[in-house]
Amino acid sequence: MVNTFGERPLGTLIALIGSSGYVMLAITNGSAAQRLRPQIGDPVSVELFVG
Repeated sequence: MVNTFGERPLGTLIALIGSSGYVMLAITNGSAAQRLRPQIGDPVSVELFVG
């Protein structure tokens, strides 16, 4: 989980909380939709590790 897109190198899969309060999956400077090819109804699992 990151606070901004710029916290990780280009092309990295990231998760962050968007301005509407939802968890967003994204690729920095790319398209998570193209890389992950999600379909409606696909399960999503989120694990948060604190360290």
